[in-house]
Amino acid sequence: TLKLSAGEKMEYIKVRVADMIDHNAKEPANTDSIESSTFRSKVEKIVLEHLSDADLNVDFIAKEMCMSRSSLYIIMKKELDCTPNNFILDIRLNAAHQMLLEEKNLNVSEVAYRCGFSDPKYFSRCFKKSMGVTPSEIRMDWTIRSYTNIEHQKRREDVSKPLFFEASSLYDR
Repeated sequence: TLKLSAGEKMEYIKVRVADMIDHNAKEPANTDSIESSTFRSKVEKIVLEHLSDADLNVDFIAKEMCMSRSSLYIIMKKELDCTPNNFILDIRLNAAHQMLLEEKNLNVSEVAYRCGFSDPKYFSRCFKKSMGVTPSEIRMDWTIRSYTNIEHQKRREDVSKPLFFEASSLYDR
């Protein structure tokens, strides 16, 4: 190893930083969006594959992405404008929203557990904060809309039926 004086070390660091800046300036601008979407899809895939795992955390995702926790945080903040924990929470809440609408046989607690929440009350608080309504209200709203659509369909069918007897049916007796 070479022994450098403090001044030489500073000069070396300046040259390295200038090289990195030059290298970054020469990259085409559109590769960022491609890399960003690829990065996002990789992280999203990892979260969705381990959705029901309550122990899914930033360290696990960083390990799966072959990077340090701090690198993952920096890249996610830069590329996706959110923290890794918020990204995990958003994916889980969106999955829960879909489950609440599609899986009628599951109660709210079961949906919470399937989306990686270990506490249904915490799940409900996060869901309400994010979506503006509680999971139960989503379920009730869907039930009301379904019932309304069924009733509307029945009314539509009733309107298509004749209200009065046809004249020919009266004279057939």
